[in-house]
Amino acid sequence: MTKRRLLKNLAIGCGAVVLALVVVLAGVSTWLALTGRAEWKAVQKSLIEKNEPMLLTELAPEPVPNEDNFFADPIWTELIAKRENDTSDPVQMDALKLPLAAEDRARFEQEFPTLAPLPDKDSVRSLVLQLRTDRGLGPDDPLPQDVAVFVLSSTAPATGVIETMRSLAERQSARYPVTYEKGFTAGIDHVSPLLSAAQTLKLRAEAQLALGDPQAAFADLKLLLYLASTLSSEPLLISLLVEISTQMIGLSVVKIGMEDWNDEELAEIARWLSQIDLADRLVHTLRGERAGFNTLVEGKFDIGALFATYPDASGGTSFWTAVAVQGYSWVLLDGDQAFYNQSLQEFIEALTADVPRIMPATTKRFDDQWQAIKASPSQNVRRLLSLLAMPAITGVPKRVAKAQAEVALASAAVAIEQFFRANGELPGSLSDLVPEFLPSVPMDPIDGAPIRSRVEGVGSFLLYSIGWNDVDDGGRSPESPRKIEENDWIWRGQVLAR
Repeated sequence: MTKRRLLKNLAIGCGAVVLALVVVLAGVSTWLALTGRAEWKAVQKSLIEKNEPMLLTELAPEPVPNEDNFFADPIWTELIAKRENDTSDPVQMDALKLPLAAEDRARFEQEFPTLAPLPDKDSVRSLVLQLRTDRGLGPDDPLPQDVAVFVLSSTAPATGVIETMRSLAERQSARYPVTYEKGFTAGIDHVSPLLSAAQTLKLRAEAQLALGDPQAAFADLKLLLYLASTLSSEPLLISLLVEISTQMIGLSVVKIGMEDWNDEELAEIARWLSQIDLADRLVHTLRGERAGFNTLVEGKFDIGALFATYPDASGGTSFWTAVAVQGYSWVLLDGDQAFYNQSLQEFIEALTADVPRIMPATTKRFDDQWQAIKASPSQNVRRLLSLLAMPAITGVPKRVAKAQAEVALASAAVAIEQFFRANGELPGSLSDLVPEFLPSVPMDPIDGAPIRSRVEGVGSFLLYSIGWNDVDDGGRSPESPRKIEENDWIWRGQVLAR
């Protein structure tokens, strides 16, 4: 056999192998694509039969008339215009950021010599936090008077926006014009200003309490609590997280001013606490996350943007990346969408069965499933979009449970303060608060049992939830506030003879 014939046969053999591989790859791809389409149709049919919302627009809250809408005002609509016009023009809400330039610090150092030299911070909030730290103050300690006066002076530029919000809060409803049809890219310009407003109101209320003006402090607290409620109808994860953050900011003010609120104000705080149901909000938000995922996929979004973090050497998208994107879209996307929807539905149903509890074991099963998928190279490819969407969800139940536990502890603490004012002593047990000050003893969202309590000296008490480790550690708190999965979640309180 000549060398030429040998090379020819070798080329034919290699070509046959390549052709066979192409045929096999095409067959496997077709099988995966058809299987994925069938899976998605089956999951879609099942969810529709259960009356589950499939698109984010199905979860959009009903619009309300402008005259009843907290968000129908130029301070909010100019945020939309700024986004749509893609400009960096200043807006009224910028005042809530409380920026602090070098010349501002110099002026305040002259005005408040006891605070000089002021820490080199770029905002009033971070500066006050540093002043607290420098003076050895904890988050629940009252502000020193010189710091309190500084706070009221330095937050003055935000007064106009805050008073506008206070006026708007008299309206019955709050519906920001979120573009739900855009899925995860919906315009949510309002959440950051709401959080900034809550942080500013907290600073002001703490300062007012330190300066002996609890009525002004309660007015700011009341507005702060209203701001949290403006997000309660939105089925978006970011809305839930900002709502919780705002509620927790409000609880910190409630705790600091506990002995200063009058009886009517305490009763109003108690009513607000009784209306918070974060377990149901979590389930509603997970439905929103699933619907947002589907809205993006059904809207034929640019999946290539997902690969923007993997550029080629030239900084653009490589040929093979483009091939991979198209291959995933045609072969794997339907199956991935079916998997994400079904997995989230199973999680939603498990959480719904637990409500009003938020059980760590339920969340752990869900987390373990996703960790196993992340550890599998083949599943990393098949569940690409699911893996990109899921990390935003997995840590949320723990945060929601912690917030709901804080609400339960605060409810009991308010009732203890009311009991003390009426009887001049601490209750023998939390059941003594029922029914005059509480309809029932607040429930620990982790195990469904009543929250735990004990007296810790004259006028002092400890309330606690068993926390995310699902173990009663006797009221021992985590070593770090950031390690919320450890030990118990606690509330230390004290009633003072008056």
